[in-house]
Amino acid sequence: MLGAWLSMYRPALWLKHRNVLFVIGLVLLYGCNFYRSDLFLGYAYFSLTPLAVLLLLPKLSSIKTGQGRVYKGITFISVISYSMYLTNHMIVQRAVIPGLQKLLHFSHESNSGCAITLLLFWTLTILFSYGLYRFWEQPVMKLRDRIRIK
Repeated sequence: MLGAWLSMYRPALWLKHRNVLFVIGLVLLYGCNFYRSDLFLGYAYFSLTPLAVLLLLPKLSSIKTGQGRVYKGITFISVISYSMYLTNHMIVQRAVIPGLQKLLHFSHESNSGCAITLLLFWTLTILFSYGLYRFWEQPVMKLRDRIRIK
């Protein structure tokens, strides 16, 4: 909410130090994901991770155009991001991956099993999210655009 408010009502402040804030945000995210202790995970992790993401947003929101695979990949992920939010946890992480682990007889406890699980998670999340976006969100948005409220 703070980021949305700043970007709407204080855009000069929002964008003023975007490069420095981006670097600080990356460092914080890196630190949050690699520094693991019970005290840190219990208290600081859930405050610092959203703060780190907030610090990334001014720079990311200022990127308007681009070319190449990286730009197209980021654009694709941003288009299907709401579908990713809907599918990644309950469908992929809680239903599909455990079923595949039982079917294929591997565990995420081993190094190779962890790598397979991570690859499956991202692949299935992106595939399911694209399907949800393409076959549900787009048709509903087209229908919404055709309906005019008087």
